[in-house]
Amino acid sequence: MPKGLVRYQKWGVFYFIPFSCYRRQPLLGSNAAYNVLELELEAVRKRHGLVDSGKGLMPEHVHPSVGEPLKVSLSLALQVLKQRPSRKLKRHGQTHFWKRRYYDFNVHNEQKRAEKLRYMHRNSVMRGVVKKLED
Repeated sequence: MPKGLVRYQKWGVFYFIPFSCYRRQPLLGSNAAYNVLELELEAVRKRHGLVDSGKGLMPEHVHPSVGEPLKVSLSLALQVLKQRPSRKLKRHGQTHFWKRRYYDFNVHNEQKRAEKLRYMHRNSVMRGVVKKLED
């Protein structure tokens, strides 16, 4: 963990947790990659009691909004969430799939939760991942 970084976890709040592909490469730029990530998120959600309140999937990054896992620490749940898809999606000879760290933003009230969900949905439209906000 970088020097001076403080994580406020185990507060019973939601977290907005963007993380990126290695060197911001568009490694998630296919339906197959999105499907793998969706399946692994669901598996982590079930296994570790992770509450998924929304997510934005972009070709080179992901920004899920999740609640505190019931069975493990948030960092362990994210480690599993990043490891499982990378094992399935990494190409031969590729050493990294994700950037090493993640940023967590504590969503401490309903206003911030709505703000982050709007951002995720609008970002997908602006980037052309989906055509309409409803998608």
